[in-house]
Amino acid sequence: MNMSIKSLAIAAAISLTGVAPMTAQSANEPLILINPFVVPAGSEDDAIAMWTQARDFLQTQPGYISTKLHRSLSPDATFGLINVAEWESMEAFKAATAAMRQSGSIPRIEGVNGDPQLYRVIAE
Repeated sequence: MNMSIKSLAIAAAISLTGVAPMTAQSANEPLILINPFVVPAGSEDDAIAMWTQARDFLQTQPGYISTKLHRSLSPDATFGLINVAEWESMEAFKAATAAMRQSGSIPRIEGVNGDPQLYRVIAE
């Protein structure tokens, strides 16, 4: 089997850490936003409406790729709703969310709290 030095280095990194190192290709892949929401009982419909308004705004912004809202199947889940989205870059996400905050068009719902964080896929 013929392996390049780069392939050997990646194989060694995976065997030592279990995770593939970031490559130039992965640096250009979309970033994943994961935003879990704590949703108090009785507030789910309002939280979904808030998410829909935010989605409608954000999908018009440069760098937006896609988003999906997930509902927990367990009523005991800490996070009743989880948003998973794709963005072209951290800069695009930051600019879009700053524009959304500045617009003031998305209502706040008492007790609904999210924790949006950007992630990069490092292993499959």
